[in-house]
Amino acid sequence: MRPTLAPHFETVLTHHHIATIVDRFTPIRRDQRRSAESRVEPRIDERRSAPAIVPTEQVFSGLLVGCGPHQGMTGTAEACPTARRPVALHHIHAIGAVMRLNLNQLAIFAKVIECGGFSAAAQVLFLSQSSVSKQVQNLETSLRTVLVDRSGPKIRPTPAGRVLLAQTKEMLALADHAVGAVQAAARWPIERLVVGSTSAVGDYLLPAVMRELRRREPDGLFTVVVNSPECLAGALEQGRIGVGVADGPLPPGRYESEQLASDDMVLICAPDHPLAGQEVTPAELSSESFLLLEPGSQTRRQLLELLHTWDLVGARTLDLWGTESVREAVRIGLGVSLVSRRSVRFELLHGILAELHTRPGPAPRTVTTNWTLARPLSIYEELLLSLLHEVADAPAPTAPHRPAELITD
Repeated sequence: MRPTLAPHFETVLTHHHIATIVDRFTPIRRDQRRSAESRVEPRIDERRSAPAIVPTEQVFSGLLVGCGPHQGMTGTAEACPTARRPVALHHIHAIGAVMRLNLNQLAIFAKVIECGGFSAAAQVLFLSQSSVSKQVQNLETSLRTVLVDRSGPKIRPTPAGRVLLAQTKEMLALADHAVGAVQAAARWPIERLVVGSTSAVGDYLLPAVMRELRRREPDGLFTVVVNSPECLAGALEQGRIGVGVADGPLPPGRYESEQLASDDMVLICAPDHPLAGQEVTPAELSSESFLLLEPGSQTRRQLLELLHTWDLVGARTLDLWGTESVREAVRIGLGVSLVSRRSVRFELLHGILAELHTRPGPAPRTVTTNWTLARPLSIYEELLLSLLHEVADAPAPTAPHRPAELITD
């Protein structure tokens, strides 16, 4: 799945915050506050009737409680009619539940289960074994349950530990993504967005995407890096670029990939070619020169496979660099070539280039989007992924069998 923006995290008041506010707004002595604070232990009224009210009402009579879940207090979403409303214990219980979960303790707990022991986890985390054991014990104490079965030769999670472990992985992933998104957003005004692409796709797909991105973010700095699939895969794996587009699958690596579009391929020739716009057999192409893109290109490999299928392995070939040079060479009659229909849609519609209809024809290829797993994507890289799908979904027009100006009686 493609990454999504990190969810909104609500601010929660802790017991320390409550005590600080109470100390500020209530005219009582500090020793009385400590006594009152000790009586605000998170718990749920066992009778499950109306929420129990904190006994020391005089302590909380001046406490300002947010009117709704997004104003600092989670629990219920009831509106508070006055700013002097007493604090219910179920509110305090919700705060206490959040206080019991410490991301550092959760990460250590997950590593202990992964490594199968406290000693092995300590080596991986560069901590002492006693420190690792203490953190897990503190987590068990705060949750009031045993999370780790220490009876066997290898550490195993208890049923409660298995439940927490599954939730821990999600929480840590969300926390990492949130930090990365915030840092990326903070750096955006001075950081350049670098997009990777193979040559065949970058020529026709990315300009439209960059135009829309510039419209939405006029102050952004954008760079498109065109390179071979192998170089693109290396940049993604190292996190030097966040998003890359390729004409076909990339070599396996530390990144995610998904199909963006199915790209129709077309064999093109000069508009005054004797066979322009006609259906031709492979034998009729035996005397042609075939123009190949640079080594490593998916389009080059596809054309060479097509020549093998047509039994034209010995046909004349010429190497060129970039789709633009291939289009121009074909236009002046230097040879024929295989390109994406999207990359020559304008030339085909206006008779600048012509199509050769072959049987069997070239198979469509898959255009893929790829994003790094070495770091979280910025919100602008995520926006780029969405824009790529919008542009790729736009239909590519097809050309008539023969340009109108070339038809003769």
